[in-house]
Amino acid sequence: MQDKKFRRLILILWPVVLVALGIPALAVHDRVGEPNLTVSGSASERADQILDERFPGSTAVAILLEGPADQVRIQGTRLATELDGAGYGPVVTPWTDDSVADVLAPEPGTALLLAMTGGSEGAMKDADVIVDRVDEVIADPVAASITGEGVVGSALEEAGVRELRKGELYALPLLIVILLLVFRSLLAAAIPIVIGGSVLIATSGVLSVLAGAVSLDSLAISIASMMSLALGVDYSLLIVSRFREELARGLQPWEAAALARRTAGRTVVEAGCVLLAAVSAALLVAPGPFLVSATVAVGAAAVMSVIAAVGIVPVLLGFAGRRINGRRGTRTQETEGGVVLRACRLALRRPVPVGLLVLLVLIPLSLPALGMRTGTPGVELLTKGERALADYTRISEVMGPGWSAPFIVVAQNPDGPVTTPALLTELSELEGELRETEGVAEVLGAGAVADRLLSVESLDPPALLSAARSAGVDVGPMIAQSPNVLQSGYLGLAALDGARSDLRGLAATVVNIDLGGDTARFVVVPDAPAGSPEAVRLSDELRSAAESLAGSTGMTVVVGGSGQLVVDFGKEITRLVPLLLLVLSGASYLVLVVLLRSLLVPLVAVLLNVLTVGAAFGVLALLYDGTVGPEQVPVYIAGTAVLGIMGIMFGLSIDYQVFMLSRIREAWLRTGDPIAAINGGIVGTARVITGAALVMIAVFTGFALTTFPVNRQLGIGLVVAVLVDATLLRLLLLPGALKLLGARAWWWPGTPRPQVRTEVEPERQELVRAGE
Repeated sequence: MQDKKFRRLILILWPVVLVALGIPALAVHDRVGEPNLTVSGSASERADQILDERFPGSTAVAILLEGPADQVRIQGTRLATELDGAGYGPVVTPWTDDSVADVLAPEPGTALLLAMTGGSEGAMKDADVIVDRVDEVIADPVAASITGEGVVGSALEEAGVRELRKGELYALPLLIVILLLVFRSLLAAAIPIVIGGSVLIATSGVLSVLAGAVSLDSLAISIASMMSLALGVDYSLLIVSRFREELARGLQPWEAAALARRTAGRTVVEAGCVLLAAVSAALLVAPGPFLVSATVAVGAAAVMSVIAAVGIVPVLLGFAGRRINGRRGTRTQETEGGVVLRACRLALRRPVPVGLLVLLVLIPLSLPALGMRTGTPGVELLTKGERALADYTRISEVMGPGWSAPFIVVAQNPDGPVTTPALLTELSELEGELRETEGVAEVLGAGAVADRLLSVESLDPPALLSAARSAGVDVGPMIAQSPNVLQSGYLGLAALDGARSDLRGLAATVVNIDLGGDTARFVVVPDAPAGSPEAVRLSDELRSAAESLAGSTGMTVVVGGSGQLVVDFGKEITRLVPLLLLVLSGASYLVLVVLLRSLLVPLVAVLLNVLTVGAAFGVLALLYDGTVGPEQVPVYIAGTAVLGIMGIMFGLSIDYQVFMLSRIREAWLRTGDPIAAINGGIVGTARVITGAALVMIAVFTGFALTTFPVNRQLGIGLVVAVLVDATLLRLLLLPGALKLLGARAWWWPGTPRPQVRTEVEPERQELVRAGE
């Protein structure tokens, strides 16, 4: 290994780098952006782009005021003025215009104000500002409730960060206990824990630095936290175990550390590469903002874990020397077989019956996954007592459930303003059609403005011409130069721009008066919650109406808003799950083929991973089946959790396969006997892989114990995956499958079979006889 100066340099640089990364790590939650669930290439993405470009505010925030009617009006008017001045207007109120009075004030003492924030990427920050302004302006005897995409998103992020800290605290004592049980040495247990904490700090620091260049969200930080602890401890555990094994064989400490780096270190690097390949492959399927964010998080955790395990752990082990074993010394692999050896013997003696029995357990457990209910993270995931949930519930009771995530129909005219008489007529008819659509509670849109303009006599071309002639104005030359001047939409736009302030405010909400007047929008409030089957059906109806208007007018008409974003994301998750499973399987297979130099063994590993994924999602589907419990709203598996679980599960499952199959391949090349190779690989890695699995379970259990559903679902899914993989698959299915394949399992083009050796240990000879 390196000379003493280099070893000491590593020990000096390590804390320096940690401090350097620890400083930005403290601000990682402040630097990451807001969750972006936009589906690339979707109609909702196009609608949001138009809204962001053509309107000063594009995301709705609903504010319900309740109290004495006079106080509601006084404080509501003051609040609207405050929000207008802060750039969140024009705020539509019941007092803006008679056309919206009945919609926004269904009964005396109740008023709904509609503010508009910036684009969806800044909706949460804007919502926080609006909430603060509401709290400053509204006072007794008036009560305020606030909801909207940004308000709910901010509450979800706050809950996620809070529960993330709890998950880390829950996981730490479990990790300590498990590592002490695995190593039976305080020093041996301390090294993986210290490395895991270091990786967590380093990964957070790296993500904080990258946040300025890459779009990262709060969920990515949760994933990075879980993976940093799990991989940092796991990879370190592998190096420590191999070091103790080499010490038991008589090597000196620094020799054992060097060999552990060359052997177990290579396996760690390979496992990290497989994990990176698995999650990166997901981007080929869905290169959206969320998956980019999650991939960067997992990638940073994997890279930091590999660097720490391969670069730092061997140096620490060299300095620790034989003290790493504690007072009891260390056990050799022959004394560690126990349950693992018996399970392996059973699988080798009866591979077909044992395999069928395992499949009879896993396949029924996986079947519920075919009908699992997924959804976009929303207000339903907030726990009782959260203000955002209480406000949403109150607004739903008074005004209906659709105000937190309305649809927005956007119509853009490529040839000029939308205020020509012909287009105004079309817009008015569209609003009437939308109001009659099943599932629509309310519509606030350009129709009211269109009706007002069309009813003004001065906009009627013959009336304008007659008035000009009566006044002695010769408009002939103007008409000769511009024959269609009286049909121009700019006349209507000028009328709106010069209207009295209340009407102009309403008009500016639905027509982009200040940016050319070429775009109109309709805020369509559904009568059902976001993402519900009723909302999905309404989305289809709105898109049909939009296509019809686009066909008859030549305008660009698309459906967006929070309601459509939820629908699009839900449909995208349904489309992605089978495709992502296929891509992850293919990527994992190709990487394993390169690492193991076998065509059949990687196929077995990938098929076992599919069973792992199915079992994990089957359990989640049983737990989150959409039923309504006491004092709960319907639950579902968050779409973000589905994507995160699938990518991480594949990577981690392949990790275990790499750990074990690498040792089996070593034994195969050494002995040339497939049964002895299975025994050598499984027994030789029994304690370390079991310990690694327990470490993963401890980390993920910490998150499964939290109350925030997304973190909990990630934790539960990953606990089930690791448990299934480390027991039923690794101990029973994998040995049996390799035994049935025999020497064919390790066939590789152009490579001769290793020569069979007879000097096999007694326990392995017993397994050879069992396999025969």
